[in-house]
Amino acid sequence: MPYENDAQGLTRRAHLAGQIMGMSQFSIYAQAVYCVNQMLRVHRVGISEQAYQSISRNLTSVSTGRLYETSASLAESRVFARDTVTALKSGDITSALITASGVAINGLGGGLFFGHYDRNKLMGIERYLYDNFHM
Repeated sequence: MPYENDAQGLTRRAHLAGQIMGMSQFSIYAQAVYCVNQMLRVHRVGISEQAYQSISRNLTSVSTGRLYETSASLAESRVFARDTVTALKSGDITSALITASGVAINGLGGGLFFGHYDRNKLMGIERYLYDNFHM
């Protein structure tokens, strides 16, 4: 790690932006990833290899319909949790704070925002079953 001023991490962010811009299916998940990625890129905050690989896979899976946005966001939360622990173990508090915010944003925001979005994409009978199961 560290995330700040990490040339490889910033290169990964550039690749992520390119992947999103090259997608034919531009999901709400891809839009959210793009916005956060660009903001962190401008502030020169890199991304770990494992987070980059996870997000890249999630973008592809969401765009092909194999993964819901909620699941992708929660998977990111898990990866950022691992990055947070790694940063803490190495004494890199700045990186730990950055990745911990990713855990919170994806864990809470992903479940709340994307959960509602995913629910609205369900077919009528699926939404009915979902609503009755989750009450």
